[in-house]
Amino acid sequence: TFIQKGDLKALGSGTLTKQGVHVPIECQVGDRVLYYKYVADDVDIDGETFVIVPENHIFGIIDSEVNAEIIPT
Repeated sequence: TFIQKGDLKALGSGTLTKQGVHVPIECQVGDRVLYYKYVADDVDIDGETFVIVPENHIFGIIDSEVNAEIIPT
C-alpha cells in the first residue's frame, strides 16, 4: 500500500507563505497520522529509525478516541 501510518515524535515550526506569513503545523507530537510512503525518508539516529515526512504529504490525523475517524489536515 502507498499509504502508511505513524506516530509523530517531533515537528518542525511550520511553513512560510510567499508573503512571509508563518503558517503553523496543524498536527501535534503524539498524533497518529496517515502519509504517502514514497515521499518519506528514513533516517537512523542512535540505532532508532525515524521517518521524515513533509507536512503537505500528511493526509490526516487518526483520532483513536473517535473510533479511528480520519480528521483531514
